Amino acid sequence: MSAAFALPFFWTALVASLVLAGIHAYLGFHIVRRGVIFVDLALAQMAALGVALSLVLNVHGNERFTYLLALGMTFVGATVFAWLRGQERSHVPLEAFIGIVFAAAQAAVFLVLEKSPSGPEHIKETLVGSLFTATS
Repeated sequence: MSAAFALPFFWTALVASLVLAGIHAYLGFHIVRRGVIFVDLALAQMAALGVALSLVLNVHGNERFTYLLALGMTFVGATVFAWLRGQERSHVPLEAFIGIVFAAAQAAVFLVLEKSPSGPEHIKETLVGSLFTATS
């Protein structure tokens, strides 16, 4: 056990995992309290749409622009959810709109990546996922 403490990345990984656990607990509490359970999946799908757009626009080599495009699409989704939450409606719950945004964003990713030469590989990554690592 003491050998693990001597590894150079151990303390960084430990601190990062504790910080992330705290952030997720705090945000998760507010999500459950407000009753928007699957909003994280829909917003993640909006970010994937932003990355797909960067591939089709052939700017995926520029990491900052790709990040900003994904972040912008996430903000578009968050703005839509905030606007829908403020609307008075009695028949349709917010979760239905969250599901619609999720499905529409996934369909848009398919349509956008169809225009890319490497589209099938990126569609597979979108459906299955991939593990991203950060360099130190």
